Amino acid sequence: MSIMKTRRRLAGSKRTIDSVSGKMLVFVLGLITLLGLGGCASPEPPPPPPPAPEPIARTMPEPTIYVPDMITIPIYYQATGLHQDARDAIDDYIAGIDYPERLNFVIEGYTCTEGDRDYNKMLSKWRAEAVKRYMVSRGIDETSIMVIGHGVEDPIASNRTRLGRVKNRRVTITATKPY
Repeated sequence: MSIMKTRRRLAGSKRTIDSVSGKMLVFVLGLITLLGLGGCASPEPPPPPPPAPEPIARTMPEPTIYVPDMITIPIYYQATGLHQDARDAIDDYIAGIDYPERLNFVIEGYTCTEGDRDYNKMLSKWRAEAVKRYMVSRGIDETSIMVIGHGVEDPIASNRTRLGRVKNRRVTITATKPY
């Protein structure tokens, strides 16, 4: 088959161009349709967008809580109440704690060896209870305070001297982070 040359007039122009044979024209039109450039074939719908990422949970970081060291409060001989110096020391201790409502407290009472051992055990508990009552009156939650009476156990000084016995009559307060 011979190549037929045809002349076409361009729209609105008197110039002509030579066209290739019909086979070539069909090939080009097929290629245009295949590539989607012809505008006749409807394009496929675009793929759905990827799912949105899970939102990141934004939580406030826990504040750093300053927990001061244990405080030791000296107690007068045979006393179950608190003197003004003891109340001032407890007030200073509570004021130095960041977020006291987020802490637990352990209050431990001690005595010297003078007197009956069982009585000293009860006396140490009464002293610790007095400190607890005062702390509750200053705004500390009662359920966050644990009281222990040790009696003559765990002396910090010798009970053979007057000064040692004075040091052993004490109440300690320790702040701990809750479990």
